[in-house]
Amino acid sequence: MKYFGHLWTVLSLLCFAGLGLCLGPYNPPSMYHYWIHESCYQKQPDFNVFMDEVFYEARSAANRLRDPTDVDFATVFWATFKVTVQDQSLHDVGYEARRLWGGDYSRTAYDTVVQAMECLAYDWDRTLDITQANVQIWCDNGDRYQKHGPRSWDPVNSVWIDSPGDWAHSCQDFDGGNQVYAETNPHFTRRADRPAWFYDITICDGVWEDLRNIDDLFGNTVPRTPGLLHASAHNDLTSFGRGIGNIEWFFPHLTIMHEFFHVLPWAFMDPQGPGLEQRVDGWSHTIATTTDQALSDPEAYTMLGLWAALADLPPTAGEGAASRGGYTISREWSLLQDTEKFQNPLAGLNRPNLGVEGIMVAYRDITGVRSLR
Repeated sequence: MKYFGHLWTVLSLLCFAGLGLCLGPYNPPSMYHYWIHESCYQKQPDFNVFMDEVFYEARSAANRLRDPTDVDFATVFWATFKVTVQDQSLHDVGYEARRLWGGDYSRTAYDTVVQAMECLAYDWDRTLDITQANVQIWCDNGDRYQKHGPRSWDPVNSVWIDSPGDWAHSCQDFDGGNQVYAETNPHFTRRADRPAWFYDITICDGVWEDLRNIDDLFGNTVPRTPGLLHASAHNDLTSFGRGIGNIEWFFPHLTIMHEFFHVLPWAFMDPQGPGLEQRVDGWSHTIATTTDQALSDPEAYTMLGLWAALADLPPTAGEGAASRGGYTISREWSLLQDTEKFQNPLAGLNRPNLGVEGIMVAYRDITGVRSLR
């Protein structure tokens, strides 16, 4: 779940045959399909560009991780998942997947992340046929649900959802209808023309209320597509000393990306633990997670995608800057002792930890190759 009060996701009895494929070796494209309700185009006629941004950022992150020369993005991976790309330790990920299908999903952090990003980047296609959709995306604020006491009826998919409170009409974050729902809920019914399992993601109006772009955030007036990470017309973002937390709230595709990692074939869950109680989103949440928490956390993958887009974003200040460089975590962070990397402020130095703060630093010689949208 992401952005409390902005969005909820209903996990409405879903699953796709062949789950292990994305979690295993890379596979051919178009294994899974998503469907977009007309309400999303009513709210945002350019809704498809946000979907394109999700897939682009996943692709860019995977490409950078597979590039052995991209040491800057390897540093981002280290900060996000608390382990290096070279580490060969095996981690037990995919709990929900394993519980459903059996099998061993232990693998290195690097393999887990690269395969998850490539699966999102390449293995999904849009369908116009709701009966073929593994994921349905709605922007109707939950208006389709009919409230009946502690439950709500979805007349489109013919399914009852347990709904404490009035979440279906307040658009708060909510996960309902889990993987054993059909076995434990006597009220469950399913239309025969739907996949055996499918996910229902609803993006509510609060997401669009914060719709901004980089030019808006940094005081420029050049018109751009709101909600996308384009180069600022005049300013080098580094000069503002801003952290990634200053921009992450203004891009709706991050919400969509987070929610996609809640669905199968990943079924990642928002981690719980000390320091994570208040938030399930943003860099301040991600930086507080352990390796095992991050590897099963939708937000860690979402933040990695955003850092990849920043690495592809050329600084605009100075001659020739438009074609060179990008933004990443300060290189000073990788030089810190391991015991210092996640201290903030840095002990004895009386200054913030730039990596923990997520400060975006521009480097004209940033490593790796830029991915094109």
